Amino acid sequence: MRKILVVEDDSRMREFIKIYIENSNYECLQAENGEEALEKISNSVSLVLLDLMMPKLDGFHVCKKIREEYEIPIIILTALNEELAEVKCYEMGADDYITKPFKAKVLMAKIKRFLERYNNDIAYADLFGLKINRESRRVYLGENNVKLAPKEYKLLMYLIDNKDIVLSREQILDFVWKDDLDINMRVVDNHIKKLRNKLDIFGKHIETVISVGYVLR
Repeated sequence: MRKILVVEDDSRMREFIKIYIENSNYECLQAENGEEALEKISNSVSLVLLDLMMPKLDGFHVCKKIREEYEIPIIILTALNEELAEVKCYEMGADDYITKPFKAKVLMAKIKRFLERYNNDIAYADLFGLKINRESRRVYLGENNVKLAPKEYKLLMYLIDNKDIVLSREQILDFVWKDDLDINMRVVDNHIKKLRNKLDIFGKHIETVISVGYVLR
């Protein structure tokens, strides 16, 4: 059963949403503040419903923290009806922004759409025992889900899409970190090292080309 994490400091709102989630045959996890949300988030969570204005840690920071570690849908549910807040949420990695009050049936339709998109079981690639699902952005080594940060996933896909092509550090840096400032070449080497460690036996297929860059063979 897919798990949905509801992060909301209003207990009545949490319970209201919980009823609809469970009636739609999903499991509902609850957090009343940002700190509790980060404690409960895990690979088993399929989607997050996130309020913005909360005690201890606001939704902006929670959204950013979740997105740094997980590629799951994040839907913002907030009474804050401001364009700047909405833009900021998208910049932090949110997938949708819904202002209160909202219609429960519309919310559940959005949830269903995101879960279908992110949890498609059709593999994009099966390479050397590594399976990648582009729709859900999930990576499997055998039966085990490999947890990759967004930049690690983007780097892996860039290598796969350019299999047997030697990529310079400059090319990798420009593709993966093109929107980031003050990033140097060392970040490429560090992320390659992390990928190799996380991908276990698959990591040996990422070869170093001395004085140039890397290639997936």
